[in-house]
Amino acid sequence: TAERECHVGTYASDTGSSTCTDATTGYCASNDSICVTTAAISQMATTAIADGFYFSDSDHTVESCPASGYYCTGGVKTVWSTCVAGSSISTPGSTILDVACAECLAGTFQPNPGLSSCTDATAGHYVADTGSIEENTCPVGYYTSSTGTITCSQSSIGHYVSTTGQTVQTACPSGTHQIQRGQPTCPATTAITAGSYFSASTHTVEPCLRGYSCMGGAMTACTAGTFQPNPGLSICTDARAGH
Repeated sequence: TAERECHVGTYASDTGSSTCTDATTGYCASNDSICVTTAAISQMATTAIADGFYFSDSDHTVESCPASGYYCTGGVKTVWSTCVAGSSISTPGSTILDVACAECLAGTFQPNPGLSSCTDATAGHYVADTGSIEENTCPVGYYTSSTGTITCSQSSIGHYVSTTGQTVQTACPSGTHQIQRGQPTCPATTAITAGSYFSASTHTVEPCLRGYSCMGGAMTACTAGTFQPNPGLSICTDARAGH
């Protein structure tokens, strides 16, 4: 009896065989490449497996992608990416798409990895840069009452901020003044140089006016019998004899 060729999808590895054997799962009779069915005629590239499915090397089967934690493309199962600290999840993962991440915007931060949102900077704090993992405290002389800010505000003229992380500025108390912005204290008006006075209406230190004396930050009109023809002086001059 003449010998016969094995049919496609079958093989015989030994001489003198009387039968042919079906190709096993994971192999093809044509060239022993990966296959996913028994008695397969030709190989199937794993990259041709539909998205949402993957090839199991251990079982030589095509499996559905797990519902969570993985995405499956090109026949490969891959763990979802974890967004690093300083970023958040912009697009959730699926069985066919990896997790997408985005840097935290200025004014927000995220100290922990893998979270779905960034946190607004709290009042008294700010975040100037994108991708931040922590918020910054407003320094002395600065404050912010808002959340999610990128900068702190300077204390205004006539006000001060003495400690860090403040949400409001404080008005200078009576007997003190502040003519600059962003200051931690209000000096005593009595410390103003003689010949100048503090203007409460404009919150500025001005040269003493003619006809006045200026001491301790206060401006006082010259009394009867005295005068002052020049600005910026601290005392009034007595009238001369005959005047």
